[in-house]
Amino acid sequence: MQAAWAWRVAAVAVAALLTAVAPAGAVQPAYVDGLAAYQEGDFGAAFAAWQPLAEAGDRDAQYGLGRLYHYGLGVERDPMRAYAWYEKAAEQGHPGAEFALGAMYDQGDGVAQDLATALSWYRRAADHGLAAAQYNLGFMYARGDGVGKDAAQAADWFRRAAEQGNDEAQNDLGTLYASGEGVVLDLVQAYMWFQLAADAGNAKAEANRALVAQSMTADEIDEARLLAEQWQAELPAAP
Repeated sequence: MQAAWAWRVAAVAVAALLTAVAPAGAVQPAYVDGLAAYQEGDFGAAFAAWQPLAEAGDRDAQYGLGRLYHYGLGVERDPMRAYAWYEKAAEQGHPGAEFALGAMYDQGDGVAQDLATALSWYRRAADHGLAAAQYNLGFMYARGDGVGKDAAQAADWFRRAAEQGNDEAQNDLGTLYASGEGVVLDLVQAYMWFQLAADAGNAKAEANRALVAQSMTADEIDEARLLAEQWQAELPAAP
């Protein structure tokens, strides 16, 4: 099936980094205080709460300081300090920090762009279950960015993220099913994933759903919609 599917044109590195800081392990009360301040926009108070914890080795606080320096929140923007704190947290297995390092290498933000290194950090975060990292990893395999192009690997990583509710992964997994790349061509599955992404507000998926419907029977569309309803009841909100 030949069609102009609407893919993303870049990985979602920056967008995923702009979500609220989330604790990754056992949380200390001072970290919670800093998180509350961060969420209220009092970044100076967040910095004050997190700095001693970060220096004592708390990975959540280290990640939090990385974000503050990365985006210049309450402190002067300093990508290299951000990198240093992210690295300390990532060395302790913090998924958000691993993702952040991948994004920095992906974008060439504060470091020389290195897609192979970005892929490595994304893989660590993806193996820890972070949906945004799973999506970015799939995207890199789909494009051959920093790794050999591999549609089957792309489909596998898109599926992992899609099953966690990531609408970009749902859309891109749908395109693979619609074109038969990396998976067996299946328009019902394609429509189902487009439907799920469209229901989450993904405009590309909405366009793709309409496009694939042109080659489907009414019964196939009904089947896909039923599958989407069943999935919708089970899928979590996108991380």
